[in-house]
Amino acid sequence: MPRAYARIVADYRRAFRHQVRLPHCRLWRLAHVDAQLRHLAAPRDKAQWFEGSELRGDDVAVFAFRCPLQAAVLRDWSERCGIDWTLPPEEQQRRPSPPPMDHRAFYGPSGHTGFRS
Repeated sequence: MPRAYARIVADYRRAFRHQVRLPHCRLWRLAHVDAQLRHLAAPRDKAQWFEGSELRGDDVAVFAFRCPLQAAVLRDWSERCGIDWTLPPEEQQRRPSPPPMDHRAFYGPSGHTGFRS
């Protein structure tokens, strides 16, 4: 039986105690945060969930970690990255330059050309 979203979030809150809450973290902003998360923690050491509602304007993305240092690094980045978290992303006129592309291909062809004898 699938767990309800509220139950999953409650489990995440217990397992990942160190949390960073970023309001209005959607659209182009998620690409910036994802670029930071790629270098910050392994997938098993972090969790992410959403609270509030975009329609009400109180949407918050929560990024949680097992390690307090990883949460501190993300919090520090979020304060100096040039994103104004008080505004919805559509209203921010001055945007930071896009993050570098992630060139890892997880599901693409392997590039293996065969064995040589």
